[in-house]
Amino acid sequence: MRDVQGIYKISFDGDKRVYVGQSGHIGRRWLTHLLCLGDNTHVNSRLQECFNTLGATAIHFSILEVVPNADLLNDRERFWLNYYTPHLFNIQRHIRSAKTVGPDFQRFIDTVNRQWLVPAGADTKSYRLWRNGDKQALVQLAIDCNICQKPFAKITFISVIKLMEEQLGYEIEQGRTVVEGRKHTYRLIVAFNEDEKCYVPAFKTINE
Repeated sequence: MRDVQGIYKISFDGDKRVYVGQSGHIGRRWLTHLLCLGDNTHVNSRLQECFNTLGATAIHFSILEVVPNADLLNDRERFWLNYYTPHLFNIQRHIRSAKTVGPDFQRFIDTVNRQWLVPAGADTKSYRLWRNGDKQALVQLAIDCNICQKPFAKITFISVIKLMEEQLGYEIEQGRTVVEGRKHTYRLIVAFNEDEKCYVPAFKTINE
């Protein structure tokens, strides 16, 4: 898959079920989707369910349009979302609009707390973030919730962790673990303090 900027499509059964997205690096984004789907951690439950049911051989990835001008990505993505509307996996409220849409911090927090925040008294090993699939799932969640005010290509696992610590009230530990003879650095989300949040939760509903 070419690592170009533009609009891409993930589909099953031809065009009956379609996920449309944009990226400055489509080849990398495709790899991210595959890692998350393979680890059963994709933030889009509809896409994950279809992948789990039909398997990796049924998924098809293609480039809909190369868009050299980054300023046109939202408009071109919206065009293709409208084109495939009856068959979309995309959750409609996350579709980008020409209107200014604020970050959905609450959805991000709710998802993180449900999936990765260590419950009191729990074994922490299963909550360690070290697998590429888990890291990419967290990054994809941050992108989908629009909480990082920077180009998609510059949103990394470390930048999301830093934002969580500095703005969202999370306490995150770092450590080293050995898995199958290989050393990995992990992050562990050990606490969330509601009172330490320092963002303005201004999220506007699209398609009013």
